[in-house]
Amino acid sequence: MAQTYSTIGLAKPDVEPYWQDVVCRTYVPIGCHVENGSDFRGTVHYKPMGQVELTQISAQAARYDRTPTEIRRDDIDDYLVCLVTTGSKQLAQSGRATPIRPGELCMFDTARPYVVGAPEQYDAILLKIPRLELNSRLPAAERLSAMRVASDGPYARLAAAMLRSTADILLDDAEQAHRLVPSLIDLVALAFDESFVGLDQGQPRYTRIVERAEAVIRERLFDEDFDASMIPAEIGVSPRTLCRALAQQGITPAKWIWQKRLDAARDMLVARRGMSVSEVAITCGFSDFSHFSRAFKRRFTVSPSAFVSK
Repeated sequence: MAQTYSTIGLAKPDVEPYWQDVVCRTYVPIGCHVENGSDFRGTVHYKPMGQVELTQISAQAARYDRTPTEIRRDDIDDYLVCLVTTGSKQLAQSGRATPIRPGELCMFDTARPYVVGAPEQYDAILLKIPRLELNSRLPAAERLSAMRVASDGPYARLAAAMLRSTADILLDDAEQAHRLVPSLIDLVALAFDESFVGLDQGQPRYTRIVERAEAVIRERLFDEDFDASMIPAEIGVSPRTLCRALAQQGITPAKWIWQKRLDAARDMLVARRGMSVSEVAITCGFSDFSHFSRAFKRRFTVSPSAFVSK
């Protein structure tokens, strides 16, 4: 039976304990730390669909910690797949910390510790899937926690659209919604498989792509004519695949090159090799000194001239 839980209208002393109880009953036992205290606002729409559970959550900034202590106290063994629709969240699990932005998918494993941070007001759709159901469709699922699926893949777009549509359908035809479950799980599995196909134990395919791209950039870093459009051909992947690989780090290929060049410029200025700031800029591939100065200040919060005079 669908349920809605909200802190709106509660007496201030009741807000935090009520939200803690809602989150624990809806998802898993978990520590909850809200930023606005008794002024916190949050709403959860809970919709069971046979073997899975779909929720829509709208909440202000908070942090949620699932610890080994809580895991030992329950026998919950599900995956939670999260689609952020507005705002942002960050998930930390399995040694990875992943920012999740609107349109992106991310998965966490409730049988292992994790931390979810929401630095701002956000809206999200979460799908709780039994472990056996997802593992049967996505054998690498246990190694994909806290790995983000970018919003540009065809199956990622389909999965996101179906999650939104299913949430809407549940409002009008909850009795028939359970028939969508197999297709919904299939699409979620395909979205992750599309992004992480060829995942090797301990080293995702995208990690290898990033390493090869970084090697090319190091080799061509000081080449003024080198730009991001040349990388895919150099390492034998499509431009889209490179973008997906770098999306796991929350960055675009062009921005990544500029960051590497700025880091190299900083290292040269630290080494004080007798070069002027303008010479360092030219050496690191910046033909426009004013652009170099602005970019350097944005990255390191100080102009290159002021950095040298420190």
